[in-house]
Amino acid sequence: SETPEDGGATIRHPSPMQWLLSRGRVPFVIAVALATAWLAWHASQVGIETSNASLDSREPAQVAAYERFRATFGGDDDLLLAVVHPELLGPAGVRFLAELSGRIARLDGVRQVFSLANAQQIVTGEAGAEMAPVAPPLDAPDFAVRLRAVLDRNPDLTGLFLSADRVTAGILIEIEDRPGDTHYRSALSDALRAAMRELSSAPGVSLYLTGIAVQKHDVSRYIERDRVVLMPLAVAVLGIVLAVFLRSLVGVALPCESPAPRSPTRTRSRRRSNSIRSSPRRPA
Repeated sequence: SETPEDGGATIRHPSPMQWLLSRGRVPFVIAVALATAWLAWHASQVGIETSNASLDSREPAQVAAYERFRATFGGDDDLLLAVVHPELLGPAGVRFLAELSGRIARLDGVRQVFSLANAQQIVTGEAGAEMAPVAPPLDAPDFAVRLRAVLDRNPDLTGLFLSADRVTAGILIEIEDRPGDTHYRSALSDALRAAMRELSSAPGVSLYLTGIAVQKHDVSRYIERDRVVLMPLAVAVLGIVLAVFLRSLVGVALPCESPAPRSPTRTRSRRRSNSIRSSPRRPA
């Protein structure tokens, strides 16, 4: 803007953008640096959600239906552990399932464990129908034959505790519902993974764990890893790009204070024009 004086001279006042790009550069950079540090500190305090509450619907009708479901059938935060064993339907395989199921049942946060080793079936008894184990006694001489006969008579067990090709067994893990505790699922997932690493060392044995609680736990860990690794890496890459472009360490710390590098062609053209202006002219 321009303001006329009494003597006729005109005083030019710089616009806000001109002031910001000239005298206001240093205060602006300091203010941005302070604001960045303040925001970075608050961003570092943001926690990572480890519960499954954000996955639940908030519509009143669906919330009421879900509460009725939980009151009738219990929680639905189940985990599935797939087990591959070279002698899955033999005494060694069922013994392995029994030991693994018992170890999982003793972990904190586990309510019940269901597997082929403790599954029950309805059989005919002296007083009528009664419950009996699906697996015969481990010391039975015809163990595998009897177990396969039970599986043939109970096709509903296939897909629940055993795959259709009878190569993989499933262990259903029902975990406890602790509304106020947001860390027990992560602790349980770590404990299960530790047991899996220990027991899967046997030849031909493979263990695979899945479930919503495990998936949420893994996603939270990946986010934490990205925050610790990728964000500093992104800052480092940005600093390298600024150093290559501005060719100055000051430009890396304060990009607004560093002038952009001039191209060699532009520099040579300016030098040539200056030399032409400074050379004396010959008289005509």
